[in-house]
Amino acid sequence: MRRNIMRLPDKRRWSYREVEERLVHVGRATPTVELGWIEAGERHVDVDDLVAFAAILGLTSGELLEPPAECETCHGAPPAAFMCMECETTALPARGA
Repeated sequence: MRRNIMRLPDKRRWSYREVEERLVHVGRATPTVELGWIEAGERHVDVDDLVAFAAILGLTSGELLEPPAECETCHGAPPAAFMCMECETTALPARGA
């Protein structure tokens, strides 16, 4: 999810400042420094963030939770018991399985 949130604005060539301004317009002010923390995995993305990012990107929250279809690293199928660090797709066994 984190990668989608930061990858999609990048594909649109939006700067952190542009993302910040768009988030303000949808009621979720997020300073540019926090956007950097999100991208680096140093800040969690909560449900309110997810909804705001989906709104500025013209997507549903569910679409942001999906792994990128064009992952060039794992092609959507990492090896069993591993997680792709690029798209965060996991092939880890379910808990209790």
